[in-house]
Amino acid sequence: RCVETINHSACLCEPGFIGNRCQTAKECPPLSPPENGYLKCSEGSSKFNTTCQFKCHPGFLLTGSSA
Repeated sequence: RCVETINHSACLCEPGFIGNRCQTAKECPPLSPPENGYLKCSEGSSKFNTTCQFKCHPGFLLTGSSA
């Protein structure tokens, strides 16, 4: 959301966006695949608002938190 005033404009970006007009999506730090597994992401693994799933190679079991 941008506000124009005399000789000045200011933008308050929605979460996940940056730039003088909020035109650029932030990138997250890249994720690493788990040992004996891989990542399956809806977009590139570092794009904002991307969902990734950790998957295991056959014969291995995923353990740990889901978030």
